[in-house]
Amino acid sequence: MKKHGTTGAAIKEANKTKKYIGQTLIIPILIQGQSSTSKQPSIQKQTTYKVVAGDSLSVIAKKI
Repeated sequence: MKKHGTTGAAIKEANKTKKYIGQTLIIPILIQGQSSTSKQPSIQKQTTYKVVAGDSLSVIAKKI
């Protein structure tokens, strides 16, 4: 997780297809829930990322 606090699993869930070079993926921006009882992050925004050679979902999550 970097700037947008996302994970490979969150990226996979947002993009229900296999990834390929040149594809534009939706990157969910995970924000910690406001409720003190909520431990799950909630998606409030999203951005995009263009896949390049050598990318995996975990690598993309670390870059973003």
